[in-house]
Amino acid sequence: MAKRFVFEGSRQEFDASADYAIILSFLQDRRSNLIVGCSFLTMFLLCLLVFICFHDTVHALTLLAACLLLLWKVWDQYTGWEAVRSLRRCRQDRQRLQAHGHYCLEDTGGPVRVTLSDGRFHIDFHPDTPPTVYRCEELHTVLECEAVYWIVGEEGQGFTLPKSFLTRGGEAEFRAWLEPHMDNWFVHKVPPSLQKYL
Repeated sequence: MAKRFVFEGSRQEFDASADYAIILSFLQDRRSNLIVGCSFLTMFLLCLLVFICFHDTVHALTLLAACLLLLWKVWDQYTGWEAVRSLRRCRQDRQRLQAHGHYCLEDTGGPVRVTLSDGRFHIDFHPDTPPTVYRCEELHTVLECEAVYWIVGEEGQGFTLPKSFLTRGGEAEFRAWLEPHMDNWFVHKVPPSLQKYL
């Protein structure tokens, strides 16, 4: 089994793969957000019924407004519109930084190269700067979809790896090597309704 894996590709594609992190985060949290939102909504509706029974119109109307607001928020999260808005904001921020020349992944001609060897990920953004290094022990979760792996560590720090970048080692070998080092591995399918925004 290969113990060294290399992912290599253009800066633009590497940068675009980060958009998948937003969508994967949404897909990972969607079910729990729905459960929590519906629990609060049920509690609010029960309180609303109590206020209506006691003819407390002011509190009933206030709670009704809160119920409608919460219902909209739950629907917004469950359908993915919040994730789409977040995706658009991130792209606008990148464009603004690029326009002012302050973006770290601007295309300087060379590819981005990610090497996994000796239990460390070495991410080379530029040949003149030292690589960013992540030890496998610092990372604990992989969220995977058809196009990328999003490898996450403490406090959400991590990186995305486009599957198409794998130039050395096979995908099955990479997965088999990395899986024992991770606490959690989740596989998601990005629905067509969100795929069109990527």
